Amino acid sequence: MMTEPWVRIVIVTYNSGNFTQACVNALASQTDSDFEAIIVDNLSTDEAIESLILPDARFTIKRSNLNTGFARGSNLGLQDGTTTFVMTLNPDTTLEKTCLAELRTAADNFPNSAMFSPILYSTNGQDILDGAGDSLSIFGLGWRNGAGRRCGEYEADIQNPVEVFGPTGAAALYRRYEFEREGGFDSDFFCYLEDVDLALRLRARGQICLLIPTATGVHIGGHSSDAIPGFALEQSVCNGLGMIIKSAPVFLLPIMLVCHLVAHSRFQFRNRGTAQAAIRIIGFRRGLRNLARSLRARLRRRPYPIGASFRIGQALSWSIEEVKARPLRILNRR
Repeated sequence: MMTEPWVRIVIVTYNSGNFTQACVNALASQTDSDFEAIIVDNLSTDEAIESLILPDARFTIKRSNLNTGFARGSNLGLQDGTTTFVMTLNPDTTLEKTCLAELRTAADNFPNSAMFSPILYSTNGQDILDGAGDSLSIFGLGWRNGAGRRCGEYEADIQNPVEVFGPTGAAALYRRYEFEREGGFDSDFFCYLEDVDLALRLRARGQICLLIPTATGVHIGGHSSDAIPGFALEQSVCNGLGMIIKSAPVFLLPIMLVCHLVAHSRFQFRNRGTAQAAIRIIGFRRGLRNLARSLRARLRRRPYPIGASFRIGQALSWSIEEVKARPLRILNRR
């Protein structure tokens, strides 16, 4: 008798080259084979999707008729599913063989957690950290935990599951019920900070994210966005403002907005006359143009329960130095 897979995994591709095949092959080699995988192609032009070899019937390709970005593409791939869990996976991420099994065990052991994150490395040698979940600051600036750090700097801190702000979209596991009830990723974000925004909304409702140190993978990062100079920074600046306006709890909203504007002004002053400053201005202006849309999204959102501002305030970093250092920020130990 066929049983329902426990998780649907969505891989959104856009001119991802040979990375997608490596990602798919790593999934096919998982010790936990009880999953289904949807590859959503955002109108790639590099023909890699045509040459993609699917290992078996667990893998399906879904083609979009335009480039919808990571957020909308992920929502597209996750809709109409019935699995208890959903997972996003970047095409340039390869999971270690036991990663899914470790995540599944953690999900069973911690039923009150809605989000789970593996540890991602930037190299196969596993000496440099790509990210151990996400963090968010009162300035509306997020980062991948410990990105660029050598593993020896953090290994003693995470021997068991620990709580972090949220999972990185490059490899993020969610309980489907909570993911869908919150509306999934904000499709208007296209890409960048959509994972932090979703974590912010879920945490405001009392959900948490656990980092599972025994679940690991490798993430190369930036292969699509790097083809367009300044794209990642522009998107991050635009979406950062939108995230605050539409998703910050009411009592934190004015504080976070003021801190965000101060941080933005500080970065602009320190980088005045540079290409980075010009890109930030473009992104900020886009965020301002989207202000009405962000406000409408805020009004449409289900009200947060009482205590949301307190919960988020406890989970945020309040230090600009942490934003610059991008440390591994642990909220609680389990």
